[in-house]
Amino acid sequence: MASFFNLITDLETAVNNPYLVALIIFIVFVVLAKALILVTKKVVLKITAKTKTKVDDMIVNSTYRYASFIIIILGVRLASLQLSFTTAVAEIVNKILDSLLIVVFLAIGLIVILILLNSWGINFAKKTKSTVDEQLINLSAKLLKIVAMILGVIFILDIWGVEVGPLVASLGIVGLALAFGLQNTLGNVFGGVSLILDKAYKKGDMIQLDSKIGTVYEIGLRSTKIKTFDNEILVIPNDKLANNIVENYNLPDPTIRVNIEFGVEYGSNPDAVKKLALDIVKKTKNVLNDPEASIFFTEMGESSLNFKLMFYVDDLKNKWETHQSVITELYNTLNKNKIGIPFPTRTVYNKKD
Repeated sequence: MASFFNLITDLETAVNNPYLVALIIFIVFVVLAKALILVTKKVVLKITAKTKTKVDDMIVNSTYRYASFIIIILGVRLASLQLSFTTAVAEIVNKILDSLLIVVFLAIGLIVILILLNSWGINFAKKTKSTVDEQLINLSAKLLKIVAMILGVIFILDIWGVEVGPLVASLGIVGLALAFGLQNTLGNVFGGVSLILDKAYKKGDMIQLDSKIGTVYEIGLRSTKIKTFDNEILVIPNDKLANNIVENYNLPDPTIRVNIEFGVEYGSNPDAVKKLALDIVKKTKNVLNDPEASIFFTEMGESSLNFKLMFYVDDLKNKWETHQSVITELYNTLNKNKIGIPFPTRTVYNKKD
């Protein structure tokens, strides 16, 4: 750099026209900027193309032109030093150039961060198999752009001598007011984020909230849509899902237990009833052998001997089909073996005067 400035001094001595010197300096820096672009295209991008990741390719391909702008701005600054500007004009030129540098540096930093964020987001999406992370990444990208714009304005105002302290305080007050005004919306957004991080459910899971049950149809930042068995869509705010007990039938795995309670008439052999019921379960498809099916003689009721049959199905989707197969076959088998299924009866006496 010292030799470069010596070259400029020698050039200025040889050429007495400062405007010509300034023009030559500017042209030299433009040539350097073009050389940077050419080297990047012909050499650097070929090197990054050989790496395992595409992140470096995207970063270099998206930022090298901004780097050339920096070189040109520096050339303009050095060229302006050769001109006989007044102090006021020179100060304005320097402030303009510094402002441009701030914009370019912030643009480069924002581009790099967004590329890294999107790259992380792709890997995260593959693990979660959810659409919420995409919306979360888009929201984060928008927030980063807003932050970059605010920082740029603050830095540029500081360069131009504007007091940024009161401005920052005002922004803080405005932000606080917006937070109070949008607390419900923000609560739903943060609730959605917490659900993502907790991996409470994903699209396609069957969940139950209070008396509402259905399949997760769509997950958004503000709300989650659940499709009921009646083919209706329930829109539930994420804040409610994050702060209430949600039963997820697909976790920890899709297997689920089926319970069937039934009664037989007094005088029936409980052991025979148990054997018949277990034999039916063993012959039914989709029923798991492990855990093993079981049946309990629960009570001697008012008019029946009550039993509870329990077995596991391989997948939640097969629960109701398997339930119907077992309960139908159980009724037919009990009926075939002359084991009655009682029902409550009442005797009414009509007293005559």
